[in-house]
Amino acid sequence: MATSILGYVSSRALLLAPCLLLQGAPAQAASPFDGTYAGPQVETKNNNSGHCLHINRDRVTLVVKDGVAKYKWGVPLEAPVAADGSFFDQEKGLAIAGASPSIIIKGRITGPKLEADVGTPACAAHLSLTRL
Repeated sequence: MATSILGYVSSRALLLAPCLLLQGAPAQAASPFDGTYAGPQVETKNNNSGHCLHINRDRVTLVVKDGVAKYKWGVPLEAPVAADGSFFDQEKGLAIAGASPSIIIKGRITGPKLEADVGTPACAAHLSLTRL
């Protein structure tokens, strides 16, 4: 009888295995830093070219979703947020004359505050944002 029960159990396990594989990987959970952050963007560097116009802004927003900080500076920047709240991304810049070959965003989230620097060697800004 023990052999028949084991045979029954193992045959059931073989039937269920494909169903478990179809479920796939679990979705990434929200991080403790997820949310929308808003506040001023203040110029820190400007070479006065057309690419550097209108850097100062009273209110910009940066979104952290599923542990990834997303901000646009000519190109989309997507920086994974580490457990300590720090983040960094570097992307290729615009392929036009006078534009920088790379754009960076680097910052840290501490509690409800986000401080970051974003830009290029020619045009850059500092973000001082608060979670909404």
